[in-house]
Amino acid sequence: MCGRYTLRDIDRAREYLKELRVSETSLDLLDRWRPRYNIAPSQQVLAVRASEDHGQLELVSLRWGLLPRWSKERTLKYNTINAKVERVDTAPAYRASFRDRRALILADGLYEWQRPAKTPYYIHLTDHAVFAFAGLWDRWADRVTGEVIESCSIIVGPPNELIRPIHDRLAVLLPREHYDRWIDPQVTRAKDLKSLLQPYPSEAMAAYPVSRHVNRPANDDPQCVVPLE
Repeated sequence: MCGRYTLRDIDRAREYLKELRVSETSLDLLDRWRPRYNIAPSQQVLAVRASEDHGQLELVSLRWGLLPRWSKERTLKYNTINAKVERVDTAPAYRASFRDRRALILADGLYEWQRPAKTPYYIHLTDHAVFAFAGLWDRWADRVTGEVIESCSIIVGPPNELIRPIHDRLAVLLPREHYDRWIDPQVTRAKDLKSLLQPYPSEAMAAYPVSRHVNRPANDDPQCVVPLE
């Protein structure tokens, strides 16, 4: 599963978003984003999606932990930070978003815990580039107060060869060539979309153990990614 990740390099993130031609006005969000070393569930995250008029791409802030629009309460009884690829098109919490509301969730690294010792590992691309998780989003509105919550989930699937000795799941990292198709609202067939959700190539990734400093969400600092001696 994916329960923690990083988005540390703001300059790289800005260049990355400009390459994607994200609207300039939405890039103002980056000005309020500090380097993050330990992003945790229920916190705000940065994501790219198609704008409501299906025009330009926009950068948005979403709460991590999807709250479907049909929910009568502002919290669910089950965890929705991750959507399993096997049921993402059929599970009630995700199927509508999978069809109509997909996003690119920005990151530059993630953590997984190796069993049985539960040793945390930091996982990143070999070139330390910013990348995108395959994500879903939804918009929930309180029927009494009108409060609106936009939230998201990260899709997880089978691990690649690098991650398999560490964990039996890996968040789906999308290759750049799949971005347009993933967030295109005109693409709705489950078969077409699920074909994009493959394990990322092992040779493009690296992983190393880190200290349990990262286990505490309040610890959001460079020590989280320091290699374990």
